[in-house]
Amino acid sequence: LKENAIKKLKEKNADYIIANDVSSPILGMSSDSNAVTIYRNDGDVHAIPCGLKGLIAEKILKYIFES
Repeated sequence: LKENAIKKLKEKNADYIIANDVSSPILGMSSDSNAVTIYRNDGDVHAIPCGLKGLIAEKILKYIFES
């Protein structure tokens, strides 16, 4: 997951990429919860642990706008 996220971040010349493990049966597409890791192009990595998707979205936005 980490290697793929960093590869995409570089290929797309993006500032951030948010990765989540879609293989988890209790998180992601068919769940109200998720957990993500934010990779920043300067090498910073920020994990957001399991939580409701709305709260995860708020934490992503807060991290991006405060960094």
